[in-house]
Amino acid sequence: MRLAAAWTPNPHHPFTWGHFFGFLVVAGGGALILAGVLATVTTWRSTEQPRYRGQWRVLLGTMGCFTVVGLAITALGVWLY
Repeated sequence: MRLAAAWTPNPHHPFTWGHFFGFLVVAGGGALILAGVLATVTTWRSTEQPRYRGQWRVLLGTMGCFTVVGLAITALGVWLY
C-alpha cells in the first residue's frame, strides 16, 4: 500500500547535504549579526551615567565587526546553498 501524499523532491533542484549545510551557515551568520546588535543595544541601555554614554563609537565598532563577520558567513552560506 502506497501513500498518496508522499513527498517527492523536485528533480531539477535536488535537496542535498550541501544545501542543508549552506542553510545552517546562513542561519549561523544571521544569528551572529543578531547577537552583535542585541549585545550593543543591551550595553547601551545599561549605561546610566552620562559620561559612559560617550562610548558609542566603541559600541558601534563592536556591532560593525559582528555585522561584517556575520555578513561574510551568510554570504558563504548563500554561495553553498
